[in-house]
Amino acid sequence: MSQLQKIVALSTTEADKNPADMLTKVLIIDKLKLCSSSVESLLESRSIEK
Repeated sequence: MSQLQKIVALSTTEADKNPADMLTKVLIIDKLKLCSSSVESLLESRSIEK
């Protein structure tokens, strides 16, 4: 059980800034750019942690 600690982190995201929308909805270009930059930031922060 101790090996499974800190694998999942939960957080909230404002509805109009949810990057998952990029994969599940038709988006206007401004929203797509916002989602893309959110995902890019997340990936960069994950690579820094390792």
